Amino acid sequence: MLGGKELKGLELRRRELVLRSTINRLAISVELQNVQTALRPAERIFGLVRAARPWLLVLAPLAGIFAARSLRNNGSGFSKALGLLKWIQPLLVLWKQLRSPSTEAAPGTPPTTTVPGARV
Repeated sequence: MLGGKELKGLELRRRELVLRSTINRLAISVELQNVQTALRPAERIFGLVRAARPWLLVLAPLAGIFAARSLRNNGSGFSKALGLLKWIQPLLVLWKQLRSPSTEAAPGTPPTTTVPGARV
């Protein structure tokens, strides 16, 4: 059987390991929050791509048709520019509809930075 001194040493070791485990869990949770914060812009981009995916299926063939028509050499540069403007206007309307509401919101207060030794 173990003596009282050995049991006390083992109990202290167990407490030390429990505290280290708690500290490591907290450190991992802080790092996880940092990673999640860093990935928020990527999540927003993927959300936009997912939202635009149905439109891409419609616009890709139209872009191919437009590209094939532009390769032909019939018509002047002016008529091609007018044709391009005719296509750009509906696409701009579509772009404004797909744009996220967060880009239209007014910007918040800018972050403030303090210089060491400066009085506020």
